[in-house]
Amino acid sequence: GFGNLAGRMDVFDQKARFFPLRYLFRPAYAPNTSHCEWSSCGRFLLTAFLSPRLRVDNGIKTWHCIGML
Repeated sequence: GFGNLAGRMDVFDQKARFFPLRYLFRPAYAPNTSHCEWSSCGRFLLTAFLSPRLRVDNGIKTWHCIGML
């Protein structure tokens, strides 16, 4: 999880040669995330907010690599 961090995610493409081209994932905001994991194809990111961090409103979000839900 993100611990005490607010939940802003920035993911970069490390194979790009120059810094402005390194963005793979637009900045996304996932507050209260307790688990974050990439899919095996590398195109999707799963974020989950689960108990015991939250007692209500638990859930998951699946993000595409360009930042859309």
